[in-house]
Amino acid sequence: MRRKQENLTEKEFEVLSFLGHGYSNKEIAQRMFVTEHTVKAHLTNIYAKLGVTNRLSAVLLLKKSDITPHQGLKQP
Repeated sequence: MRRKQENLTEKEFEVLSFLGHGYSNKEIAQRMFVTEHTVKAHLTNIYAKLGVTNRLSAVLLLKKSDITPHQGLKQP
């Protein structure tokens, strides 16, 4: 898992962190000051890099693994 985790960008980590806290795409977009389209693009990249197909799988993988945001990322 560590190897896949390292392939995520800081923004992808940030989106994944917000997902883990239950935020919707719209809420994530507002907090990151981006469009919902940008959030969806990040999610598509996250799913591909983690080998999952949906947000539930990504969150479950986040909860089961040692994936943590990089230091310096704002916490939700």
